[in-house]
Amino acid sequence: QSRDLCAPSVAERSIGAHSSMCSGFSVKQVQVYPNDDVSSCTDAIQSQIAKRSTAHSPVKQSWNAYNTICRSILYKQQYEDSFRMLQKEPIFPYLNAMQGTSDGPEESASQNNRKAYLKMTRTEVAQDLAKRATKAVPELVNICRELSKVVGSTQIGVGDIKGAFEAELKADIKYEGNILRVTDFCRAFIVLEDIPALLATIELVCISLGPSVRRIKLSTLKSGNESLPGGYRDCKINIDVSGHICEIQLHLSCMWDICDIEGYKCYSDWLEYPLVGCD
Repeated sequence: QSRDLCAPSVAERSIGAHSSMCSGFSVKQVQVYPNDDVSSCTDAIQSQIAKRSTAHSPVKQSWNAYNTICRSILYKQQYEDSFRMLQKEPIFPYLNAMQGTSDGPEESASQNNRKAYLKMTRTEVAQDLAKRATKAVPELVNICRELSKVVGSTQIGVGDIKGAFEAELKADIKYEGNILRVTDFCRAFIVLEDIPALLATIELVCISLGPSVRRIKLSTLKSGNESLPGGYRDCKINIDVSGHICEIQLHLSCMWDICDIEGYKCYSDWLEYPLVGCD
């Protein structure tokens, strides 16, 4: 027989972990039952739900949403703990005092406004920008490879090209419909070991790329400033690559290692389930 999803042993674990995270306990203390593998428990429950008829699909959806929310709270606390430790490093005050480029709340880089765009619909402009982003990828990857060699990073990557529909949606949400302000059609990342490596990379970008640098956004890495939704903090650099504005994300390993490549999903989950009052 299928186990009751509301059985006390499962509910007590979930509620216990949730309340511990919301009450300010460190992540390592959220171990209500050390001998119980929570992920295995979760998998077992999901398996039981999957065996049920489609008439019970709302139960599965509710469980998935609850599981996502608990995971998001956990990761946010881990990010905040990591940033607190980062602020204790002797070199952090130097980073905290640095000024970015076009880093204000109302500022951003912008794609080049070509004459041809005057006769095109917004969707056509978005499609053209996506094509230009595809062509810019090889050069952007080469730039990241060269930077990583100099600073000793062993982790670089490139994201999927942002499609026209996704870009238009972002323009509507963040930029009042201005598609030219979407500058992450083409994006890559470098994972850096520590603050000195981050500072060295920024200096190297400014020296080697010069006028191609359109924006350096450091604000989320400064104390007193808001993090990204979900607690993540990084540095973003926009550069002109063959006439197209691309994005390089500089990640500190202490933040990156918490979720690795799944960090963007955590960010997206937080946007879908904005949790107020769980700090």
